[in-house]
Amino acid sequence: MKCGDYCRLKADGQPSCACNGERRLNSDNRTCTGDVDSKKCAENEFKCLHFDRCINYEETCDGYNDCPIHDDEDEIYCSTRSCRPGYFACGNGLCIPESKRCNRKNDCSNFADEANCTCSEEEFRCSTGACIPLRARCDHTQDCADASDEIGCPFRNCSELNEFGMTGLVNCPTTSQCILPAWKCDGRDDCFDGWDEKDCSVEFDATRTSVGPPGKCDTKTQFVCATTRTCMPKHWQCDGQEDCGDGSDEKNCNQKMRQCTSYEFQCVSSPNKSCIPVENRCDGQTDCPNGEDEVGCQTEECGGAETNATFRCTNHRCIPMAWRCDGTDDCMDNARSLGSDEVDCGDGKTSMHLPSHCADESCTVACELTAVLCDGIKDCDSGFDEENCASLDRSCKKNEVDVQ
Repeated sequence: MKCGDYCRLKADGQPSCACNGERRLNSDNRTCTGDVDSKKCAENEFKCLHFDRCINYEETCDGYNDCPIHDDEDEIYCSTRSCRPGYFACGNGLCIPESKRCNRKNDCSNFADEANCTCSEEEFRCSTGACIPLRARCDHTQDCADASDEIGCPFRNCSELNEFGMTGLVNCPTTSQCILPAWKCDGRDDCFDGWDEKDCSVEFDATRTSVGPPGKCDTKTQFVCATTRTCMPKHWQCDGQEDCGDGSDEKNCNQKMRQCTSYEFQCVSSPNKSCIPVENRCDGQTDCPNGEDEVGCQTEECGGAETNATFRCTNHRCIPMAWRCDGTDDCMDNARSLGSDEVDCGDGKTSMHLPSHCADESCTVACELTAVLCDGIKDCDSGFDEENCASLDRSCKKNEVDVQ
């Protein structure tokens, strides 16, 4: 099914066409009428695709779907984007306002925003640079991301303790934590510093969900996480997404150039050589750290030497060439008619097929898209928009019945 704006699924699983913003679906149930949504969001907001809705930029890539079609949690967008100016990159996909740095709250969820802060006399500095209340030092609870607040504490004999009905506890060699022997190599960091999970091998399958019995990692096809010693598929290493609990699969990736697909543009200035969607190239918004995605947009064709791989819209947006003349306005650079990717498609390749009104399917279809049906005004030369219309002020005769 080819739709003028976009396609969506009904509750019963059947596809149907829908319109962007306030545009209306025409009687053919495929094309839409009305101006393209031009709503602008504030600099601290994110605009949901296909919908007239803005959400806080901070709420993107946070694991919660805020946009109707969940584009704020898109995996490719979240794993390849660079944070906007004025925002701090947490390293896990989240972007938080710079004002939340060093506010003694774990806004990033990985303590990255609390690293390298200036601590007061009433605070303890973690090895990561984060500051915590001095009373949290050696309280048998991990407050620092690296558990440095529980290292070097006064010794306590765990074998004599009875905590929550548990006896037979043993000491973790470095931290103040007490654990059960059965917790060794169970896949959870109970000692805070990963000691109980060292020299273990827990294998995850390709779905990232199932856990297999302890085994030995295959160094040819698998990667061993530094702290938990879990076995991960080797192609997950340096893919822009943290799979190991300690993030070791995404460390020391500077020398490894990720291969982008034909639908992506590579940010050579990013630490992991991240890839962004090719349509973000020359879209007027900087996505790469050094802004190379917006360099040379006035003089270069999309894709550089590979001019056959991408198409350049009149608004300088780059889209995959496969989207050219596919029946969907991907450029959205003409509010009154079709986008430049759906113009001059040639005989038999017009994006809107209306054989009852167009000869050989090669007519100009702008009128078909913008015409308002049955409004009393003849918008198209063929007059199809005013055909078979019932008069709104017509009253039935005595021998007639209104069947509408």
